[in-house]
Amino acid sequence: MESTATRPVKVGVLFKRSDYLKEYKPRYFAVEPPQLVYSLPESPTRVHKALDLTMCKISRGTATVTWGQHVLHILIVAKPGAGVSYTLGALTPEEANAWVNVLKKTAGDATRAFVKTLRKDSDSNITANSAPAASALIPPGSRQKSPAERTQSSSRTSSRTSSPRSNINNSPPPQNTITPNSQQLRSTVEEQKSHRPLSSQADEDNKSKPSTALPTSLQLGPPPPDLIRFLVPSLAYALLRIAPPRLAMYRGLVFVLLLVTIIVTTPALQRRRRQEGSSSSVKKLK
Repeated sequence: MESTATRPVKVGVLFKRSDYLKEYKPRYFAVEPPQLVYSLPESPTRVHKALDLTMCKISRGTATVTWGQHVLHILIVAKPGAGVSYTLGALTPEEANAWVNVLKKTAGDATRAFVKTLRKDSDSNITANSAPAASALIPPGSRQKSPAERTQSSSRTSSRTSSPRSNINNSPPPQNTITPNSQQLRSTVEEQKSHRPLSSQADEDNKSKPSTALPTSLQLGPPPPDLIRFLVPSLAYALLRIAPPRLAMYRGLVFVLLLVTIIVTTPALQRRRRQEGSSSSVKKLK
């Protein structure tokens, strides 16, 4: 029976820097796509740790590190999403470059396969969830119609909609019929209108016409005497105030005229107010 284990692409010894003490120790590494595995020297056949190279970033270090009697050429394998990083050292630059090339190729193949799988899964999910199957829309116990049956049913429907309705087209148009009762009522109303007196008809015509007279509140009457006796002298005095200085001598005369007007018109206004008050009281008693 053949083994299902992946055959290593490249194997060899590299110096790995520890995570805590930062010391370089020799480890046995093997590239088994899509993983990079390494073992301890005391148990070379047992995998100590494995790193999936999918979405990994492989880079070549520019500086060298002296560790004991060895000069190490650095290469870095990092997986940003997982927060894992291996700092490895090779004894020669050719060996370091060979490891970098193999790791880059393996990581690229693993990443492309992973992306292809994701696309295939997403396409299958979209196809499955895009729309329900046509059979699910058909109620149970019913049979789906064939194209010929669909054509026949559509032609029947169109013929039904296009055929004229005899009961509508043949029906006679409605006529405005007047019953005898309504004729009698109309004749009676016209006779009553003809026998009415002219005065009542004129009153009705006057009522129907809109009134053009202004309301009492808007009608302007004669100005009150109080306004006249105060307004005329005050206006004259104001004109003299804005007149040239040579007319200032007339200001006193106008002021005296204002006082005389007030004294003379006051008794007359009082008598008029008394008469108006007595007439209004008499009207209220009536």
